[in-house]
Amino acid sequence: MEQMMKQTMEQMERTRMEKIASGLTEKERIRIEKLMENGLAVNKETGLAYYTGYANTTLYDWDQYFEGIVQLYMGQDTVRMRNAVLVYLAFQQEDGFTKRAIQNGYSGEEDFEMVKPFLSQITLLCLRHDGHLDWLEEENYRKLQRSLDYWLYARDPDKNNLSYWRSSVETGMDDQHERAGVWRSDYCEGVDLNCHLYRECLALAQICTFRGDTKRAEKYQRIAKTRKTAVLSMWDEEDSYFYDRDMRSGEAIRVKSISGLLPLWAGIADHEQAGRLVEQHILNTEEFWRPYPLPALAASEPGYSPVHLDGDIGCNWRADTWVPTNYMVMHGLMAYGYPDIALTIAVKTRELIDKSGDREYYITETGEGTGLNPFWGWSLLGYFMAEECRSGYNPMEIYYDHFIVI
Repeated sequence: MEQMMKQTMEQMERTRMEKIASGLTEKERIRIEKLMENGLAVNKETGLAYYTGYANTTLYDWDQYFEGIVQLYMGQDTVRMRNAVLVYLAFQQEDGFTKRAIQNGYSGEEDFEMVKPFLSQITLLCLRHDGHLDWLEEENYRKLQRSLDYWLYARDPDKNNLSYWRSSVETGMDDQHERAGVWRSDYCEGVDLNCHLYRECLALAQICTFRGDTKRAEKYQRIAKTRKTAVLSMWDEEDSYFYDRDMRSGEAIRVKSISGLLPLWAGIADHEQAGRLVEQHILNTEEFWRPYPLPALAASEPGYSPVHLDGDIGCNWRADTWVPTNYMVMHGLMAYGYPDIALTIAVKTRELIDKSGDREYYITETGEGTGLNPFWGWSLLGYFMAEECRSGYNPMEIYYDHFIVI
């Protein structure tokens, strides 16, 4: 009976994704499939095939999570998603450190920065789709835990249940130096990071439960609750915003990054906080409600710029709109009872694709595409967002204690 229920849930999951994907036109489907052919790569050291949005074959962390959702929508199996997790774990050090960027023949500063905590969330996506974890052998199951534990303990030296980023580049929001610093700055207790960790703990707890490892499941559930309380302490009552914290001083880093909206995605904000974030910031035309919302930085920030500023590294996360952060905030808005605003963000995101093509990111004020061209990575989520809103479907849901955590 239990096995039948599992099969039914897996089939329901696939059916819902197929229904969302059926909203594509035949022309769109063919275009996406053709684009995605560019993303097929093989890691030379392990021989494992994976998917990447980058022509240089770099394997990036949170990209893999969102690109995995696209792969599932396009009717692909989970093999490349699983392999991406296994490649990361193959490069893990004894203490659990797992470098965030894996590129054939590459070595550089990124080797000293940690994979963002999405490996368990990717694994949970695979479990929900397949109904099994036959590919996750005991050694890699332990490595999955060590990766998360590295974040939870090695990256929380003051034991306040808030982990820190090494740099703005490690955050994935490459040039937001004003909040997280440049290479090896080691001070920013990020709102985004600790939201990721909250979800990662819940995802790993689900994986432990599936494997019958009840004691570990309870451990990570407890840690998730503690982490949630710590993120709530980052709320600034006067500004009605979640700010990153400077580990050196304990003071808030008063920069309105889109990072401060991610407690909506994680389901951490209470309903009053959610309302204030929506009314005072998301819908504020002086901050995030710009011509093509949502920019990576509020328009009120001095660093709000469509071009790089002096000292900027990597891609531009300033006056630019990125599909994955729109995707996260959109689902947060749906969960907190703001479906109309969520749908507007989804529609405006699709407008960017229709206006400027499949690009890495877009200039918030004009909708002009920028970055990689064409881009076959996580931006492809933009094709599915409006249908997810209309159907109320969220592939990122994490089931925990009979509640759905976004």
